[in-house]
Amino acid sequence: MRILSVQDYQRLQIESLVREQALLRFKKEVVFLAIYNENIVGFSSIHIYQPVINSLFVSPKFTWQGIGTRLLKTLEKIAIYKKHKFIYVTSSLTAKMSNRGYEIIRESGFYSE
Repeated sequence: MRILSVQDYQRLQIESLVREQALLRFKKEVVFLAIYNENIVGFSSIHIYQPVINSLFVSPKFTWQGIGTRLLKTLEKIAIYKKHKFIYVTSSLTAKMSNRGYEIIRESGFYSE
């Protein structure tokens, strides 16, 4: 996020988002890792009970290699298995979910320190 989102957010906004997301991690979610040469190059997570994607990230060095798509498809398979009819995603301005078949239903801001 610190690298990928610089065109959309100011440095203080990015640091605030990173801290906030760190506090939310691993609470009622399933996490998937993308590993290349024993290094984590991406991760994604979905809420255990609700149709909510909590995270989807790929290291800037590994973007446009299909890793994000594979992580997203894994989350979608879980949602289908759980018989969810839709999936909610709260994404940054940098993320472009509409090119994956997702529809923007609302744009909002966030409060920062």
